[in-house]
Amino acid sequence: MVKGLKVLVLVVSVFLIAGCMDYNINMSIHDDKSVDVNMSMKMDLYELVSSESMRGMVLNEFYQEVCDANCSYDESSSEYSTCVYDCLENYGTTEEEKSRIDEAIKDYLDEQLNSSEFNEDELFSDEDRQQLEDMGYIVETDLDKENYIYLVHISQHFNNIDDITGDNLSEVNLEEVFNGEGNNLFFSRTDDGNYQANYVWEMSDEDVNYEDVDISEFLTVSYEISLPYASISNNATTVSEDGRTLIWDLINSDTIHYEFSFDSPENTTDSSDTSTSNSNDNILKIVSICLIAGGVIGLIIVFIILLKNRKK
Repeated sequence: MVKGLKVLVLVVSVFLIAGCMDYNINMSIHDDKSVDVNMSMKMDLYELVSSESMRGMVLNEFYQEVCDANCSYDESSSEYSTCVYDCLENYGTTEEEKSRIDEAIKDYLDEQLNSSEFNEDELFSDEDRQQLEDMGYIVETDLDKENYIYLVHISQHFNNIDDITGDNLSEVNLEEVFNGEGNNLFFSRTDDGNYQANYVWEMSDEDVNYEDVDISEFLTVSYEISLPYASISNNATTVSEDGRTLIWDLINSDTIHYEFSFDSPENTTDSSDTSTSNSNDNILKIVSICLIAGGVIGLIIVFIILLKNRKK
């Protein structure tokens, strides 16, 4: 079996380049204009190593040993070469073979992850972490060696949505933001004062050809936005009945677009204040009319009483 950490690191780097990861992004915008941004990344190292493209790289010596054992011919003969070739091509088709490969993968991961040379920074570097922390994000990582799961959680609370709103912001690449790039500008303002967002999740690595590939087989991206008011417009896959929760599903493309707009809190507040003010004005008018009418009726009654007294 391949020794050392270089192969595992190489496999992980390919894994990241190809986008073989589960991303869950959530953004919550509150009535007080504060915003919470959260993103979780889940890397299943077992699924990665056991994938067809990576398994041979990691377990090359394992396959060679198995096939050498299965082919008991003279190594110099063509029969032996043919046997080994067929074995390498077809090994792993029976349940017994699959079980043996499964154990070999787990042995390999256990050996690498528990090695004294292993450094978790190989999976998520200090440089990446520092870039995100410099942008104000809290970065938390967790490696579950027993289940071969690596998690990264990135979060930040913004006190005011205006702090992350720019002028004429045409498009925001979320992948760049969560890689520690960008400037934390997520929204722009429309002419009528509403907020709008245009996000893209673009897997643009030149080393990866995404044509004719079902990306959903090795990448999941879940995005959910919670708004303080119903959205004015959106291209979400799913919208809640009250229009305040928008959810996008991954499509078979190397680029995912998220677009939505919603009322500014000021607009909603002003509208509410105007409505309250109008209501109060109407009440005052009614009270005034009642007081005037009551006063007139009172004067009439007094006048009638005076007339009766004079007649007596």
